[in-house]
Amino acid sequence: MFEDNPRVEIIVSPLPYYAYQHGEVMLGFHHGHKKNVKGMPDTFAGQFREMYGKTKQTYLHCGHLHNRHLEEFSSAIVERHSTVSSRDAHASHGGWNSQRSMQAITYHKERLECGRVMEVV
Repeated sequence: MFEDNPRVEIIVSPLPYYAYQHGEVMLGFHHGHKKNVKGMPDTFAGQFREMYGKTKQTYLHCGHLHNRHLEEFSSAIVERHSTVSSRDAHASHGGWNSQRSMQAITYHKERLECGRVMEVV
């Protein structure tokens, strides 16, 4: 649907880690099943060394555990997001009751994070 849109870049990679440079901001994404929040800054610094060094701030995003957590490190801000999906049988049997929500985060090329809207579903 978006393959011919010049504003959309499709990243094709066998890695479970994805990164994109937006001006002075590095945005990194990982499901969260291979690295926990504390391990993500080092992993992204190693996988995307050149981009990591060129940018002023790094924001890393993951999910997997379906609960919200934000932690600031000296080299990155890592945020784990909750889920938008309803509880399935696995979550119900495990007793996991995270709040369902989604966020739209806006990043400016020079001023870093500049807006956030959250919707609880």
